[in-house]
Amino acid sequence: NAIQIGMDTESTEATSVGDYFSGSIDLENSLSTIKIAIQQNFSTVDFFIDISGTLLDSSHNGLYSQGICNLDLSNGGLGFTTTTMVYQSQFPVRATYNLNPTPIKVKSKGVYPFKTNATVPILDISFGNGESVQSLSLFQNAINTAFANSTTYGINLTNTNIAFTENAGIVSCIFTINISSTLTETDYVLSMYDVSNNWLNYLGFVDPSYALQELPGNNFAIVQGANTISSNEIVLDACNNYFNIKALFNASGGVYTTTLENDIKIQIGLSDGTYPRETIMSAINTALTNNSLTTGSSISTFNIPYIINSVTYNNNYTKIRLNVNKVFTTSDYKIVFYDLFSFSHCNFGNSKSLQNVTPDTTLGWIIGYRDETEYIIEPSNVSYDTNF
Repeated sequence: NAIQIGMDTESTEATSVGDYFSGSIDLENSLSTIKIAIQQNFSTVDFFIDISGTLLDSSHNGLYSQGICNLDLSNGGLGFTTTTMVYQSQFPVRATYNLNPTPIKVKSKGVYPFKTNATVPILDISFGNGESVQSLSLFQNAINTAFANSTTYGINLTNTNIAFTENAGIVSCIFTINISSTLTETDYVLSMYDVSNNWLNYLGFVDPSYALQELPGNNFAIVQGANTISSNEIVLDACNNYFNIKALFNASGGVYTTTLENDIKIQIGLSDGTYPRETIMSAINTALTNNSLTTGSSISTFNIPYIINSVTYNNNYTKIRLNVNKVFTTSDYKIVFYDLFSFSHCNFGNSKSLQNVTPDTTLGWIIGYRDETEYIIEPSNVSYDTNF
């Protein structure tokens, strides 16, 4: 249960619309089974590009000569959207253009899950081995091919490119940067961190980590323990060997009271100790049957099978049938002929304010109930006046 709560509250630190994390842990065919689905989307603004020492650096071909080599892709540039940055530079026409082997470095800005130091590249883009080309078109093609073929962590640079325009001995350079990345569960590894080795001892996961892989026809990954979980046991003591059936509050009435007197407590008839699920459920059924207020109630289990790759799995569910026999009869009520709060009126005589009715003007007084203002309906309150 604690593992499931952790999955339910996990934050994906979403960077764009469409991010999600979903996880569950269950027992299927007596094997611990974890299902995980992940999608994380990233765009240009989540990255830096470091061009220092590369063929774009002004110290080499001079393509980018504004003196900034670590480009923050969340601001600056000639044109900017949330997905695209555009930079511009100029340099003289040359006889040859060198394909400097120093790679351009794509770096993370620290967004999840790329929580690497900003000095550590997550992708290197290499354009050549130091060879030279004779034409501007060959130079441009070599650069754009390198962008299109560079990928890791699902990073897509196909819309990142260089465009050269030559005029009067000057080359104008437009550098368009568009980075996108989508990570799914198959880009992750599930690691079992526990120095006490509880993942193995209690849940049957024999390996310290698992590569997440989708089965055909599913959009989630499944990791299953290798050791059978033979029984589900719980330690019972005075703090957890009972449960309550509580009266539902209803503003219009109902059986709820502030004193909780209509709540039903079911005590499991087992002494302190460790018991398997079957024993506990049997004891609960006995307690429900022996309590006159819950006769006809029961707790049981059932399986719902499903098939993946021709293998049948079973999800085990618990069913509670609740039948509350709380019946209210005459003895649960009283007749009130007069009290200070229910019997009041306005405009009594010459008075215009709210006033209490006197007992001798109530229906009870008129029809003869004058000893008490209210009567609990029980045999001890039955009396006869033999004078009539």
